[in-house]
Amino acid sequence: MNLGELIATLEAADPNLVVPNGFNSPHSYRGYYNELAFEPASNITVAAMLDSARSALGTEYEGYKGGNYTMTEYTDCWLALWGCLGETLGPTLLRLMLAAGTVPGETAALTEGEPLGPEMITVYASIGNSDDKLTQTRWSGLAQRFVNEINQFASRIHGVWYSAPDSRYQNACVCFEITGARAPYLREYLAAACKDFDQDSIAWAVVQGTEFITPDATPVEADLA
Repeated sequence: MNLGELIATLEAADPNLVVPNGFNSPHSYRGYYNELAFEPASNITVAAMLDSARSALGTEYEGYKGGNYTMTEYTDCWLALWGCLGETLGPTLLRLMLAAGTVPGETAALTEGEPLGPEMITVYASIGNSDDKLTQTRWSGLAQRFVNEINQFASRIHGVWYSAPDSRYQNACVCFEITGARAPYLREYLAAACKDFDQDSIAWAVVQGTEFITPDATPVEADLA
């Protein structure tokens, strides 16, 4: 994605959207000095990201080992710290960044016990290592990434559970609420984690309906015959 395309995409997005993992601080990229890099930034608005992208247009930056380079609308973009190599800032990565964003006050409107609405779903996602395919170090890495990815996209986390330390089976489960619009992007991230950690699958169970048991519920007589 070049700088012109990046600016156009951000201009089309809601400027009030707060992105959990975005970018700012443009500079000359370490890999190719004539290309542009942005530093990762947490909890940043689309407006701030757009300002940083616009500020780079026509700006001259000094390369890591010298030289001056002017960024144009056709300059390719990267995500990297100053002086470091990074990853391409392309359409898919930007789309995922924006999909994870929220507008302040959106989720605050949901109160305990309030109906979720047609756009929100409740999911139980789980991973396991009962076949001991992963070493403890790799299992720890998978579990951390699994929970972090869900935290990025979920609107609300209901609980995170792990198997007991003395259990012969290793498992982790997260229950969360997520909008139907964000769910495909989270599934894409989880699929990547699945591949990176040599997993056959990650369980994704959507709650089809929720009932509330009240203190005055009518007792049901069990048929013990």
